[in-house]
Order: sequence, then C-alpha cells, then structure tokens
Amino acid sequence: MTSTLYRELAELPVYTSATFLNGDDAAALIRVTSSVRDHSRKIKRSLQRTVIYTPLDVLTTYSESSVDVLKSATSPSGKLVAYLREIESNGGKKRFVEVWRGSKLEAIKEVTKAHAEFYTDDFFSCLSFAPSESALVYTAEGNAPGEDNQDRFRYVPTLGERLQKRQRPTLFLLQWASNSNAHLAVLQPSLTPPSTVLFGQAVFSANETIIARGYETSPDGRRLGITGCTNRTCAIWKLNLPRHASDALRKTFDHSGQAYEPSTEPKSDNSTTISVDCTRLSSPTTSARSPRVFDGLIVWLSSGLGGPHNGCSALHKLDLVTGSHKEILPIIHSPGTPDAFPGLFADYISERAVVRSKDGAALAIQTVWGSRKTVVLVSLIDGSVTEITPKEGADDIASWSLLATDGERRVLCSRSSPTTVPELVLGTIDDARNAVWRVLEQEALSDSAAKTLSAMKSSIVRVPDRHPLEMIVVQGSTTSKPPCIMVPHGGPHISNTTDFNPAMAAMVAEGYTVSMVNYTGSLGHGQAYIEKLLGRAGELDVEECFASAQHLVQIGIADAGPGKQFIIGGSHAGFLGAHLVARYPDYFSACSLRNPVVAVGDMAHVTDIPDWCFSQFSSPSVVPTGHLASPEEHARLQAASPLSYVAAVKAPVLLLVGDADARVPMTQAKAYYHALKGHGRAKVEMYLFPGAGHSLDQVEAELQSWERTKEWFANVVKF
Repeated sequence: MTSTLYRELAELPVYTSATFLNGDDAAALIRVTSSVRDHSRKIKRSLQRTVIYTPLDVLTTYSESSVDVLKSATSPSGKLVAYLREIESNGGKKRFVEVWRGSKLEAIKEVTKAHAEFYTDDFFSCLSFAPSESALVYTAEGNAPGEDNQDRFRYVPTLGERLQKRQRPTLFLLQWASNSNAHLAVLQPSLTPPSTVLFGQAVFSANETIIARGYETSPDGRRLGITGCTNRTCAIWKLNLPRHASDALRKTFDHSGQAYEPSTEPKSDNSTTISVDCTRLSSPTTSARSPRVFDGLIVWLSSGLGGPHNGCSALHKLDLVTGSHKEILPIIHSPGTPDAFPGLFADYISERAVVRSKDGAALAIQTVWGSRKTVVLVSLIDGSVTEITPKEGADDIASWSLLATDGERRVLCSRSSPTTVPELVLGTIDDARNAVWRVLEQEALSDSAAKTLSAMKSSIVRVPDRHPLEMIVVQGSTTSKPPCIMVPHGGPHISNTTDFNPAMAAMVAEGYTVSMVNYTGSLGHGQAYIEKLLGRAGELDVEECFASAQHLVQIGIADAGPGKQFIIGGSHAGFLGAHLVARYPDYFSACSLRNPVVAVGDMAHVTDIPDWCFSQFSSPSVVPTGHLASPEEHARLQAASPLSYVAAVKAPVLLLVGDADARVPMTQAKAYYHALKGHGRAKVEMYLFPGAGHSLDQVEAELQSWERTKEWFANVVKF
C-alpha cells in the first residue's frame, strides 16, 4: 500500500515558476508551470496551467508543456513570448529561437550550427528581452573545435556537478524586425587584462547595455563546482554593446528598408561576432550572483569568497543613472534572539520580484528562516525587512516558495508542510506591507492518501541549551513509539525545511517517526552559526545529530534499542550517517546512505569542489595552492573520515550511488563497500544508478532508492 502511496505523492505536481500575463485591481491572468514525475515513462514532465482569478471565482485550464520547449520568457510589455526550442530531426537535434506575438510568429532563427545545447540551469542560463523588444540575449554551449582542428584534443574543464557537459558558456544576441529574418551574433567579451571569465545570467538594462554574472576560473585552472556554492569567484559585469549593435537594437532596419547587419564578417554558421567592452560592477572581495534590473536599479546578491560553500547573503543596488552603489541589506552574523530575522539565505532573486506600496518599491525574496522557507519584502529604499508569510498559529510550520509577483501588489506562492501537499496561494499587499492570502488551488488526493496524511502531525522540536539544533519531526497516528528515522541534511551548509516531502511522508505511513535534523552549520540562523562548524566537521555535527536522537527519546517521542533507530543521509549527511554507525554501533540498527563522503583526503583530488575538503575541516579556512594536500594534510583529512572507523560498524549499510556524480565520485562509496565487506561485521549492499548524479533525482533512481530503503529497514524492524 505504501509503495502505491509513495508513487501517488511523488507524482503530485511541484510548482516551479509563474508569470502574471495581465490583470487589474480586481482580476488576474497567471501562467503557472509545474514539474511532474511520470513513473510509467520514468521522466519528469512539465505541466502548464492558466489561472484566471477574480474576486468571486478561480478558473484553471491545463495543458502539458511542449517537450521541445526548453526555456521561455515574456517581454516587458507582455506582448511577446520567446522560446528556446530543440526538436528531434533525422536522428539528431535541431535548435530554434522563436518569438511569438500572440498566435503570430514574429521571428524565428535556426541556431543548430551556431552553437550546441541551450543552457537551462540556474547558474548561467538566461533569456532576456531588450527594452526595444526587438532583441534578446540567451546562453548556449559554444561549438567545440571541429574534427580537423587539433584543438579538439585540448583539455577544457567542465563546470562540475549537474554541468558536466558544459565547458563553453556563451552569450548570444538575437535581433529581428517584424516580418524579417532574425540575425544572430556571438557576444565576445573584451577584457583588459585578458582573463578567463565565463558569462551568464544576462539581462538587458538598456538597449545598448547588458548586465551579466561573470564566473572566473581558479589560479590552478580549475572551474570549481558552482552547483550549491555561493562562494565562488563571481562578479556582476556591465557589457557595453558597440555602436553598430546598439543602433541595430534601436531601429533594426535602415532607411532603405533592408535588414541592418553589424559591420562584422559573417561566420559559416550565419552568425557574427560582436566584441563587447566589460566593466566590473561588484566588489572583488565578494561572490555576486542573480543580477536583476528594476526601476532604474541593478540589484544583486552577494556572499563571501571562499570559506563555507553557502551562507547568508547581502543585497545590493546600483543606480543606473548616477552609478552610485549601496548595500541595501548586509550579511547578518548574529541575530539578536533565536527568533529574530536571521538574514537572507536566498539562492536567487526572481525575475519579477518587485512589490509596490506607498513607501516605495520592495523586493519579494524567498529565504530560509530557522527550519522554514518563507518570503520577505526588502525595501529598496532603506533595506527594512517585512515577513509576509507569517505563521497562522503555534502549530503552523508551513514553508512558502515564491513563484512571481505582478510588479505591483500581488505575490504568488506555493505553500506546503510535512503533512499537507502544495497549494497555490495569491497574496495582495497593502500599504503597510501586510499580505492577505487566498488559496487558488490544491492538488486532489485519493481518499486513502488524504486520510493517511490527515492522521499525521508535524512539529519543530528544539533541543534545550543547544541552539540552533532543532528537528522537524513527523509522526503517524499510532499511540506507541514507532521506530525513528534520523534524516540529517547534506551540505553541510543547507537545511531541512518544512515543505512537503513525499518520500518522508511515505516513510511515516510505513510506520516510522521521521526526524529531519538541522545541526550547527545549517542555514537560517545567521552567518555566525554557519562558520561555527568550520574546522569541526565530523565532530560537532556528529555530536549534535546523536544529541537529537537522545532528546527525542528523553521527551518520549522515540525509543532506543534494537530496531528503534535508523539513519537516512546523502552526501555530507552520508558522511554523518557513516560516522554515527561507527561511533555508536549498538545504538543505530541500519542506515541508508546516498553518495556518501567517506574519505575526505582521497576525495580532495577528484571532486569538483576540492576547496570544500580543506575549508570544512580547518579553521580558519586554509586551501593549499593548487588544491593539493600534502601527505600530512591528506592523513589528517583521512583521520577525520568515516572510512578510518569502518571496523567498528555493525549495523546493516545500504549504499545508493550515482555513477555520474562529480561532487562525491562513486569511488568513495565503492571504497566503503569493500571495506565493510572486508571487515565482515556489517551487512552491506550497494545499488548503482547509471547516468545519475549527486542528488539521485532521476525518477527511477528516486523510486528505487525509496523502495530499497523501505525493504532494508523492514528486514531489521520486521513489522
């Protein structure tokens, strides 16, 4: 029954983005996109719905997004929509950029020969209209050298986990006029002195100016992994288009009626190259990301360089007219009280994030506050912060995810909790920046699934005298004390949050209590608690995870003893799980570890984030030249690793591994597997998923991981 429940819950649509198409004070038309797991086809599908909101009613129409549309964007006026499209053709793929005005095709350009794949990731991809709405900029993989070029053998580093096939992120400019062929140009940054900067996240600030994020390689030539890392050498840059290009954006046609062509020699792929002057806007001492242009301002987020891979962010603005720069909201190191605003813990600024009131414009930003995701408004005038997604009672621990604003007073979010599935909610902001919320829709469940979820309860449990240690605890309806599964998060500088998790809800339905642990180093409590873990990984985090299990026993939620305590963990949480079953071999009955870190010294030379191996295990953070560990340093890192204590493990260990993991290569899990087999004290099995990366987020890998873990634990508990 519970495998069926997992499939039903996992196949619920997950809201991913939204756009307000039009509206007035009374009504709104909103396009919402969701991601849906399809277990039959073993793929994730994209579902679009159009929501028509009025004060009296909400109407929704559904359609499946075209599988060949990889990215889309709406123009500032809302009249045009651009699509990056990739289609199968004669065993290969063809790529097109299309611009539509309603049902009319405004412009189209085949770009198959101009470049390789479009970028759709969160770190380099973009699709932005110029203010003239006669040009746009996007990111794609530049063409590799041809078969007759000896440079095809030259080593070019990839961009790390999730971006293993990306080596040449390139900005492309498409220009067009109504009823004309579109013209494509490659934007070639001109830097003095020459350096290797890879540009992405580009957005027009004027017809002749593009604002972009530039990512720099490290001195040893590495491109350090950027997925999940806000501490990279990245800056905000201004790219100035030359006169001939900006003139083209203004008029696109010359006075004779002929299409305007930049004065650059065309290439064989029917595109040209435009050299652009580049000016760095952000400080060289920060790592900057997510530039956006609102109301004559450029805004962006920044974090510290080096050190912890993730943490609190500052918010900046730069006046496009005066050029004056101001840090609107600084990094907050220590909130005044445990419940005070802890600072911004945000990955990005939404493309349309402005909210207006009588006191001026503010940005709506999704952040982590304790164990909850929430949405705050940050004033662009004075940096004041207002939470607009407050709790509706002491038992309300829901998390909120920002989808879009209408640029005025409406905010669209999704809301869920460990026991309630996501729902779409629309907020209206008043002049005091308070929000009135209305539920637009919630996905329907079968009667049995709805009954099962309604019987569950969830809470945030704090451990006395150990701030910020806390757990998100989800319990079933039983009056007994069921076995407890500890689920720390990886990172270590991320967080478990209270949004709906199908896998954890299904485990509770299976008869367990689930405790998702947030230990020191987790987001949402200020930067000081992030940095407190540096140099103490494998010590403080392990100690606190064990303390969390003991606390639940002390307050009567869980029991200790055979068949009572289990662990699920991936990446750094796999590191924690492997440490816990070695240090407390009689306390934990079994564990399931996804792509675990087990030998830090060995990992330092093969991972896409070698700096993590050094900074996480030393304080102050020291990364050796070339990211190479000395024999003494290698020995120290190995001694801090679970592999050094494998002989003590007695609990059965399940390993779930992706063979395409660039972050924690599968050699880590294989070494642990063979070490456990060699010592012969603990039962061990390993499942290897072809093509799966670090997060094992392929549909089949997720399902198999859940089912194998359920079976692994059941063999010990024997319900």
